[in-house]
Amino acid sequence: MYGAKTTLATASAGATGTTMATGAGVWVVFAAITVLFALSAVVQFVRPARAHRP
Repeated sequence: MYGAKTTLATASAGATGTTMATGAGVWVVFAAITVLFALSAVVQFVRPARAHRP
């Protein structure tokens, strides 16, 4: 899945004449935001469960 995204990003970057660094940077930022959001969601679900346990 990641390989397909990078391939599409590279193809679109080449077609539009932009640098590959720009396309890769967008995916890196998007991935970082997604990971941080997922981690925060996990923390929100795990903390209440631990607090209610005796």
